[in-house]
Amino acid sequence: MNIELTRGEINWLQALAEVVLITFGVLGALAVDSWWADRDAAERERVQLEALRVEMRDNLNRFELLIKDQIDVLGSQRQLLRVIHGVDPTPSAAEVGRLVYQSRRFFRLEPVMGAYEALVASGDLRLVGSAELRAELARFYGNTAHGHEDEELSTLYRIEFTRSIVEATDFLAVVPPEARDLYGPPESHFSIDVESVLNSRSLSSYLVLLLRTEYYITEYYQRIRGDAADIIRLINIEIGDLDRTTKTSN
Repeated sequence: MNIELTRGEINWLQALAEVVLITFGVLGALAVDSWWADRDAAERERVQLEALRVEMRDNLNRFELLIKDQIDVLGSQRQLLRVIHGVDPTPSAAEVGRLVYQSRRFFRLEPVMGAYEALVASGDLRLVGSAELRAELARFYGNTAHGHEDEELSTLYRIEFTRSIVEATDFLAVVPPEARDLYGPPESHFSIDVESVLNSRSLSSYLVLLLRTEYYITEYYQRIRGDAADIIRLINIEIGDLDRTTKTSN
């Protein structure tokens, strides 16, 4: 069956074909632009995630060292209390001095926050595709920035504990030998008064309070360490998803 088209119909079909071609051309260009935009966003997200992962690993290492130091201090505080209350035999004056000095030491977290702060300041936090990861990051950095509620109390108790040491014995008697010569005559002039230290009600009371607050602070650091490990896990998952998406699009 022969179908003859009029010139008007032919012109209309030609115009329609041009419209279709233009439409598909525009849609194709938009699709390519969208693909490149998605690819660029994915690459930017990867860069940010890599920076966050490096930063979080650094913080995790800092927590490991911090918790180790905190546990050493808690051990000295417990041991000194056992000596004060007669649970353990009284050690030498030098050992009592070491325990007293070690018991008043403290360590605090100084988190690395540059990558996260830059991400927030630039508005690129929205690039992180995982809502769970964004929430965990905000919670982690918020917690580490403000510290633990017992840190202020611990500082006050440590001041009073130090004052009690000064009242019970010469403070230079409990300073490590390598530091004593910086403050005065040779260390032999500063022997610790063990009896005064062990019988000081004020010293033992503030030591108990200090031990309690430092114990809670250490527990807090251990929880935050777990949060840091979880964030690294979430970052690894997100980077893995980006890798799979990139391979599929290629």
